[in-house]
Amino acid sequence: MIPMMAGAQLAAKPLTHLIRCGDSRQLGWIRDESVHLVVTSPPYWTLKEYPTNPDQLGLIGDYERFHDELDKVWRHCFRVLVPGGRLVCVVGDVCLSRRRHGRHMVMPMHADIVVRARKIGFDNLTPIFWYKIANANYEVENGSSFLGKPYEPNAIIKNDVEFILMLRKPGGYRQPTEEQRKASRLTKEEHQEWF
Repeated sequence: MIPMMAGAQLAAKPLTHLIRCGDSRQLGWIRDESVHLVVTSPPYWTLKEYPTNPDQLGLIGDYERFHDELDKVWRHCFRVLVPGGRLVCVVGDVCLSRRRHGRHMVMPMHADIVVRARKIGFDNLTPIFWYKIANANYEVENGSSFLGKPYEPNAIIKNDVEFILMLRKPGGYRQPTEEQRKASRLTKEEHQEWF
């Protein structure tokens, strides 16, 4: 707990949490404009093996069709978010290997999601670049350094960044109370340590 918050006396509203396992393309059960924040990480297309299920988005092999199906999720998110609500999406680009696909290329998942979300109506905010060195060996086979294998002329730059996309439904802006602001403040040291 943040030391400053230990003495904070905020009146908490009762919360109800509902966990529902299902297809995120079918969110009709959520009321319009009833959600303030959506945090998600869609399937990484063909990068990972997903359980065999006819509704699994990660099993759709065609890149454009995969995004067409993801658009259904983004449209539901847009519908259920309150004006000014946020959609935070953690996603990485997908490297296709020459060995499996005939040529090496990067599928720009983050960029395609941003463009498609804008067409749905979202405002794009500044994303966070998440440097995840742990992904490097997984995404570049037998890679060992920044440029993969040291002895090849066509070295591949490792894909070790994910994007935390920040999307906003246009509309009102939050007006936190002074009490909320005070309880949310970080000390300079905490800010430096965490950010």
